[in-house]
Amino acid sequence: MKRSLLISSLEPEFDEFLLDCNDHLEKIAFTPLEERIRAEDPALINGISNLKALMGEFDFDKYINSLIGMSRHEDIMFLITKNAMYKSVIELRFVKSIIESFGASGCRIMVMPF
Repeated sequence: MKRSLLISSLEPEFDEFLLDCNDHLEKIAFTPLEERIRAEDPALINGISNLKALMGEFDFDKYINSLIGMSRHEDIMFLITKNAMYKSVIELRFVKSIIESFGASGCRIMVMPF
């Protein structure tokens, strides 16, 4: 059975569209963000290394390596976490370090609970 997902936005400049979806799910083991970045987006490696040095190993592993995703669009960093409490901690303690490490002008953190 072929399935589609309707993608829409509250912002008027974006049109709705249908995205074709696979009709099966695949379970994969969670890997730390640092490993995924090395494989999927090597342009962020220097920023990750700088951030790890600024935060320290413990905090980096707890708050950054547990992220669902991290990306950069133009000069804004986007982080996706599964934990609202981690979002608050990152916003309060580490946003300046993230911006500095990646040479970004801003950082947006979103929560996507499982």
